[in-house]
Amino acid sequence: MTNTSPITTLLMVLDQQLLAASHLAKSAYEAAATGDINLAIGTLLPAERHCEEAAALYRVILSLHRSTRADRIGGLS
Repeated sequence: MTNTSPITTLLMVLDQQLLAASHLAKSAYEAAATGDINLAIGTLLPAERHCEEAAALYRVILSLHRSTRADRIGGLS
């Protein structure tokens, strides 16, 4: 069994959220390209949740990294 760090796990979840948002954006683009702007916007709306969750995950990942580094640096003093 591998020892996966919390940051690695969170990066996987971040990737999934960004991928979901990307798929929705592509589908919205395809609808817009056919002239159906209402469908494009309706298709894009769920991407807001994925983007918000991705932003929160990003902040958590950086925070964990910074706190881990600070602990190591503080432990060396």
